[in-house]
Amino acid sequence: MSEDAKIRIRDLYKIFGEDPQTALEAVKGGMGKPELLRETNHVLGLCDINVDIKDGLTTVIMGLSGSGKSTLIRHLNRLIEPTAGQVLVDGEDILEYGPSQLRDLRRRRMSMVFQKFALLPHRTVLENAALALAVSGVERGDYEKEANKWLDRVGLEGNANLYPHQLSGGMQQRVGIARALVSNSEIMLMDEAFSALDPLIRTDMQDLLVELQGELQKTVVFITHDLDEALKLADHLVILNEGVVVQQGEPQHILLHPADPYIEDFVSDINRARAQGALGDDARRRSLGQGRRRRDRPGSDARGRDQHLRRRHLQELPGHQGRRSGRHAEDEGPRQGAGADQGLRQRHPHEDERVRGGGAFHR
Repeated sequence: MSEDAKIRIRDLYKIFGEDPQTALEAVKGGMGKPELLRETNHVLGLCDINVDIKDGLTTVIMGLSGSGKSTLIRHLNRLIEPTAGQVLVDGEDILEYGPSQLRDLRRRRMSMVFQKFALLPHRTVLENAALALAVSGVERGDYEKEANKWLDRVGLEGNANLYPHQLSGGMQQRVGIARALVSNSEIMLMDEAFSALDPLIRTDMQDLLVELQGELQKTVVFITHDLDEALKLADHLVILNEGVVVQQGEPQHILLHPADPYIEDFVSDINRARAQGALGDDARRRSLGQGRRRRDRPGSDARGRDQHLRRRHLQELPGHQGRRSGRHAEDEGPRQGAGADQGLRQRHPHEDERVRGGGAFHR
């Protein structure tokens, strides 16, 4: 495995149940996930995971719902404790950390962007973005300056004094990204960070991440069920199935040389020539830090840009007469109501297994 890895995952197992250590022996003896559940009433979450997450690059972990991808990312900051194995960050096994070391890891060295935004509703955009610095004891005058810098950078100029319910879904997720950047952590964990957004806003957020990563070169771990998203973002791609790493490597290599029928099925409908060109373009853009500039997009700020994309998408729908669509429109202004943060997802009538011609995993 690579010597320039920021995080090394070694022989990692996670078994859910009343007696995981006994179940672990059965798994090491060859028992699979279905048999383990049927015979012992234990659930195999992760099985013998060995992955290197390279410093300064984006590692995408992808798989079907129940494959273990979200379970895996939560081991990296010990939101979930493993049954066995090691998680090494800068050569230190974080499973040996005490409470103070673990707090320092989560506050200073790692940040996390969640699918459901996880903003505090009683705090302003600025206060949410500056949360890591505030709880670390930084003076308000100092953390306001840093928070405003990153809010401006992600396209939220002039929105610092608003509250989360006044923002669209895309804007709320921008706050989540700004919060991760304000903490100045070397590692960003992103668990299906864009899955709750409608398709057009989701594309815009992917472009923002590519642009920021090209400039900042943080170590990013990104979870997704969407193959198109994985191919766009990943420097290193890890594919899970039933808690096992099926294949990992460069996205282009996996696309052209699938190692398993499970992977072949999901890449079979991808236009390989087009995908290779897109992968090459994205790689060049990441290396040069030249993602599409946010301020060059339609609209003068994040709200105007998001609304422009929604309106354009609605106008292209067959039979659209200017009506609001519960499937494609999030809002026409500041958000109101607790349910408004549910973004859109393209869905297949057969259990979400694929969208866009077989190019996505469902959760």
